[in-house]
Amino acid sequence: MNDFSPDTRLILATIGSVIFGILGYNAGKKRTIGPIWGTLLGILGLIGFIIVCCFPRKTEPVEYEYYDYEPPLPSDEPLSAADEIEILKKQLDAGMITREEFNIRKGKIFGR
Repeated sequence: MNDFSPDTRLILATIGSVIFGILGYNAGKKRTIGPIWGTLLGILGLIGFIIVCCFPRKTEPVEYEYYDYEPPLPSDEPLSAADEIEILKKQLDAGMITREEFNIRKGKIFGR
């Protein structure tokens, strides 16, 4: 079973550590642990590499687009009857007022 000489075992262990160190570095770069700790844990072997992979991935910052928007200033001019009816209709469709309230306010606008 143990056909390898002590020197060969040392070489194989070193190669394994280097391979897992490189894997740990690459995995750590993409995670919150970072590449240095990824390398150090990767050198420990498979267990260290699994520990590195358990850390959460880094998230890219979200860039938001901001628009310059200024709401229209209220004017001193009174609204036309059509504009007031349009506002009332939107309120009715949104369920903010009932059909009765809509008819009453519409009647007030037309002076009935």
